[in-house]
Amino acid sequence: KALKEISGKPIILHMIEKFKEVGVSQIIVVTGNCSEQLEAVLQEEKGVTAIKNEHFAHSDMFASAKLGMKAIKGKCERFFFTPVDSPAFSTQTLEALLEMNEEVVKPVYKGRGGHPLLLQEALIENLLAYNGENGMKGALKVHPFIAILVHDEGITFNTNTPEEFEKMRLYMEDRAYIKG
Repeated sequence: KALKEISGKPIILHMIEKFKEVGVSQIIVVTGNCSEQLEAVLQEEKGVTAIKNEHFAHSDMFASAKLGMKAIKGKCERFFFTPVDSPAFSTQTLEALLEMNEEVVKPVYKGRGGHPLLLQEALIENLLAYNGENGMKGALKVHPFIAILVHDEGITFNTNTPEEFEKMRLYMEDRAYIKG
């Protein structure tokens, strides 16, 4: 999914660009399927580290999230978390999340939660210890979160189906046109 293109650029690069625009200087991308191709795309990106989940074929997305969290443990105060199939968020949403100083901050658009999440680094130990159901969502269930209302439908998009990808592609290309 990370290598699918929108406006001639892989979606992972769209995401990285937005994070860098708001001052994120260190970005961890956990790879799995197509890791060699993805790492080749990422090698030119300053401040981006790729970590391969060697067991991606036999593990879930939360196992990859844990690899990323292990890599940043003790190296930051807060971190964004988002799956690669949700790249349509705006820099304005990232800025709004950064204004909050809570354990977990979640963007919400018209009652629907989305990505990225902003989490306190202090949660990493508990998240790494979680082995229950529903991955990150299940791990965060015991932690209070602050929902921040945003005017950004992009937080709700993902690319699980070709139809969803096409809807997101049109949305992102339309927003790029408006910005330009």
